[in-house]
Amino acid sequence: MENDVFADGIGEISVVGGVVRMDLVALSATERDAANQPKMTFRQRIIMPVEAFLRAFEAQGDVMRRLADAGVVTISDEEKQPTSEMQTSTAAKPVAAQVAPAPTLSVSPRSPNFAT
Repeated sequence: MENDVFADGIGEISVVGGVVRMDLVALSATERDAANQPKMTFRQRIIMPVEAFLRAFEAQGDVMRRLADAGVVTISDEEKQPTSEMQTSTAAKPVAAQVAPAPTLSVSPRSPNFAT
C-alpha cells in the first residue's frame, strides 16, 4: 500500500511550541469559489520539529539550484537571497519562477535517513 499524497501547494504554515505545521492543499474537484474556479481545499498536514523543517528547507533549496542548473526554472537574484521577512514569515508565499519543459531529473534527498 502506498500513501502518496498529491498537493497543488502549501496553504498555511504555522509554528507553535517549536513544531512546524504545513497544510497541504489541492484544487477541489467539487467545490467552487464565487468566480466558479476550483477552490483550494485542505488535503493533509505535515508536522515536524523546527530542526527537521530547516533541514527540509535546505534540501528544497538544493533542489531549486539543481532545477535552475538544469534550465527547468530561472531564479531571480531577489529570490536567491533570503530576507529577514522570509526567515520570520509563517504565511506561505508563492515563488515566482519561469518554468521550462521539464527534463528527466534525478533528485536525491539530503537526509541522514537516505544514502547520498
